[in-house]
Amino acid sequence: MANNGSRKQITFDLCTDALKRYYPHQEPPLNPQYYNQAYYDIRRFMKEHGFEHRQSSAYVSAGRLTTLDIVILMERMAAELPWLGRCVNEIDVADIGAQHSLKKLLETASRPLEVELGELSMEAAAARPVRQKARSARRCTYARER
Repeated sequence: MANNGSRKQITFDLCTDALKRYYPHQEPPLNPQYYNQAYYDIRRFMKEHGFEHRQSSAYVSAGRLTTLDIVILMERMAAELPWLGRCVNEIDVADIGAQHSLKKLLETASRPLEVELGELSMEAAAARPVRQKARSARRCTYARER
């Protein structure tokens, strides 16, 4: 049976100290955060090679890839971004099976909470002046007792 591959997720963990040292920049750097450009370089590379940026340093392939495809991708990445090999704490690849967004489910489940929080905010606002008066009265009583 032939291996047709699967969709892949690739995640990166970069070392900031290594980026500061090895990411290409002029001396002195015009922008002290110059090394953050590395994340945009990776994003551009991944998009050019059929990956979607999902979150933080996680990318998901648009189509199916084999292990050989990933090896070739890493070789191309090393050639195009030669500093990356020295700056990676870890880079992982995972096969993706069926993927389902849970966003709508979470939003729907959160709606009653929004209503409750809204009601609590209104109740708290209505009760706030009474509480402040009560505190002021206590302070006055305390001051008179001393």
